[in-house]
Amino acid sequence: MAIQHRYVSEFSIIMIYATRLGIWDLLVKHVPSSSKAPISTPTILMILLFCLITGRQPLYAMPHFVAQLDGSVFGLNHDLTKSGEFGDDRFARRLDTLYEIDRA
Repeated sequence: MAIQHRYVSEFSIIMIYATRLGIWDLLVKHVPSSSKAPISTPTILMILLFCLITGRQPLYAMPHFVAQLDGSVFGLNHDLTKSGEFGDDRFARRLDTLYEIDRA
């Protein structure tokens, strides 16, 4: 059994403030999420928000950024290191969704 290290530090604090400010609830209420997607659009956008707050990584570096995270902070109970679930194209599509909502 190998020991796995996951980065948590400021993420739990950021999640507390995001919850108090109602950011999560706003995303769930106003951003559509496909039932076919393994990860919801609000979750992807919250990960992007955390990335912006903690150090602004480019989209192509998001798989590496996500691999360091503990999924339980985002309510995910599976391994975040699966490359297919958190590729830069998935983040880009979710940003496109957010852009389309703004134009509606």
